Amino acid sequence: MIGRLRLSWSVILGGGALLLVLVVAVAAPLLPLQDPLEQNIRSRYGSPSPTHLFGADQYGRDVLSRVVFGTRTSLLIAALSVGSAMAIGVPLGMYIGYRGGIAELVTLWVCDVILAYPTVVLGIILLVSLGAGFTNVIVVVSIAFVPRFIRLTRGLTKSTRENDYIVSCRAVGLSMARTFFHHILPNVAASLITMSSLWIGTAIRMAAGLSFIGLGVQPPYPSLGNVMRDGANALHFAPHIALYAGIFTFIIIMGFLILGDDLQSRITGRG
Repeated sequence: MIGRLRLSWSVILGGGALLLVLVVAVAAPLLPLQDPLEQNIRSRYGSPSPTHLFGADQYGRDVLSRVVFGTRTSLLIAALSVGSAMAIGVPLGMYIGYRGGIAELVTLWVCDVILAYPTVVLGIILLVSLGAGFTNVIVVVSIAFVPRFIRLTRGLTKSTRENDYIVSCRAVGLSMARTFFHHILPNVAASLITMSSLWIGTAIRMAAGLSFIGLGVQPPYPSLGNVMRDGANALHFAPHIALYAGIFTFIIIMGFLILGDDLQSRITGRG
């Protein structure tokens, strides 16, 4: 998979930009950045300058620092959400795809109900009930992605369960857990990883959207969504506040989409 990615110029460009943003976000505490929570009213709405490379917001906080730490927060939300959804959805999807029956019908019905709502609308409904905050955003985004992993894993499991090596596992009496994790999962892992890379971008977009409307990470702690929200009311005289957060969001989402789409096409033989 890695060897095939090297041949794609789209991956080199998209992945390079994404890698740069990821390195900056992960290494944020080690970089010579200002405190993203430190206020300086004298610098409010300041334009980009040597002191504030991305300018300052309405409270005089350094936009560069808030964008970098906001990227770190958004990536953490996306990684934990997609990881949690995968941990729940993959085993459940393998089980219903392997066994079928009433459990499959009920699970798919619940998945269809959840998937009937657009992700942001579902997030709004759940966060209004649970309350805004970092932890609740992770829970809500995870709920939105569990059905996707269930349906994907179920389909992949159904396509492999009649293969000779799976029939042999049943014939020799291997336990279901051993069959799942030693024989089925290794054969469906590539597709799961590929779709996860695509859905991480979607999770970042969902988390940013929820923060933008005030239901995600709460101020003064930065996220890409609430940094863009801070600049939304000042676009006509201080566009830099929202501009740089939007650029970082665009790079991250497009980077994951390019990597995931290229990897998917090459694994399936379309690239």
